Amino acid sequence: MEVIKKDIVIDKKIGRESTQILIEGDIIVPDTKPDIDTVLEVVSNAYIDNKEILNGRINFKGNFDINVLFIAKGEEKPIYNINYTYPINDFINIDDIEKSMTTFITCDTTNLDYKLINDRKVSFRAVLDVHSEVLANENFEIVSEIDGILESQIKKSKVNINKIACAKFDRFNIKDEIEIIATNPNIKEILQCNLNISNKEIKVLNDKLNVSGNIKASILYKSDEQESMPIYFEQEIHFNGSLDTDGSKENMFADVYLDIQEKNINIMEDNDGENRVIGLDTYIGCNIKIYFEDEMEILEDAYELNKTIEFEQNQHKYPVLVCKNKNQAPIKEVVKLEESPSILQVVKIWGKPILDNVQSLEDKILAEGIIECNILYITNNDEYPMNCYKCIIPYSQLIEAKGAVPLDTQVDINVNLEHIGVNMLSDKDLEVRCMLNFDTSVLIEKILNFVTGVLIDDIKDDILNSIGSMTIYVVGEGDTLWNLAKKFNTTIDDILELNDIENPDLIYPGQKLLILKKIF
Repeated sequence: MEVIKKDIVIDKKIGRESTQILIEGDIIVPDTKPDIDTVLEVVSNAYIDNKEILNGRINFKGNFDINVLFIAKGEEKPIYNINYTYPINDFINIDDIEKSMTTFITCDTTNLDYKLINDRKVSFRAVLDVHSEVLANENFEIVSEIDGILESQIKKSKVNINKIACAKFDRFNIKDEIEIIATNPNIKEILQCNLNISNKEIKVLNDKLNVSGNIKASILYKSDEQESMPIYFEQEIHFNGSLDTDGSKENMFADVYLDIQEKNINIMEDNDGENRVIGLDTYIGCNIKIYFEDEMEILEDAYELNKTIEFEQNQHKYPVLVCKNKNQAPIKEVVKLEESPSILQVVKIWGKPILDNVQSLEDKILAEGIIECNILYITNNDEYPMNCYKCIIPYSQLIEAKGAVPLDTQVDINVNLEHIGVNMLSDKDLEVRCMLNFDTSVLIEKILNFVTGVLIDDIKDDILNSIGSMTIYVVGEGDTLWNLAKKFNTTIDDILELNDIENPDLIYPGQKLLILKKIF
């Protein structure tokens, strides 16, 4: 008899860590801009565009972009802005990681506080949540066949193992021009441009990944006609990017995390030479994980008449994808402006979802968090004609996830704000309406004993003699003909023939079987 082995590879999770980093600093008003009277709004965008495993830790770099919108001192209360970029340079410690391993890392702003120090300085303090995962290929040798043993005396099982075909970070450039509508006045200065990705579609192809969707550009600008009252409008830009993903195939799955990086905007002239066009130049960062289910046939057990077979086994964990789905959740909340100035007109609303808690339940995933909202509006106060009201809207979504269990479950959820809008109910009451997209992947870790070695020897006389020559056996729960044939040193065919059984899978508890030990 010959023992045949083969090499297999499974993806092993080396580490999965989350941490928080603190970023703080001062923003100084440029000499070209007036003194600050009141800070209206501060929004930010954090992203990582470089990572490296070095000396047992993940080093990462990126940027933290801040936009400060303020009312300047002066009789007309004009609105100005300051754009500031703070570099991110930090690390995460994860045990037993090496340079050759695959890393995933994302970050997001979970808290941003600011304070007006004086009329030329704003201090800020931000907390960023950084999430990382490190995977590696685990190679080992297993026994796949035992040549010389009848196929009917070898038990194999089929397992589906989740394997990564391609894992990488990449990004692609988007350049477009946004022309303001005919009824809007010309652009003097862009105060704010917030970009949000929506309607994301991912398509895996052979060695390629297509990423498409829309960028919703929310633009606030000053015109020549209205110095103190900014103009706001929204426009969607369709994008379609193609990235190289060596090893990917059309039938594979993909988890892709997208974020906006390196946003640049500038005012351009239209065909009539007027400032009515905005040039947009930005990058979309893509954290890509493409994987597939590999069905493997694993040797589980074997027996040979008048022989003993002992197995050497090694226990390994392997990932299995149990659920991947997308769903939407409408969120609606009435917001009351108790102590803030009354509303004459809403200019814009900005929102950002933050995922605070993920809990795996039986066949379900509970996702809980908040939506941070900034509502910029015109007030009835002549002294301060604009105000920004900040509020938090909670959400709780139960996601169907067949196969999820409370323990040993890895859940990855990408929450995206697909839409946000506001209705004015009164001068103190607003109805905020949101649509959240949840892109969910659920994996569980299973444990399997892989046969790595086989020792075959002649059966000892005392063991053979302990088996009765003829046995009347009463079938119990969980019994199979294969197990009984092994136990009584016979074959399935012999049991079938002796008991006039046509279907070897149809035996039932309480059934009596005549079994003869086979000796030769």
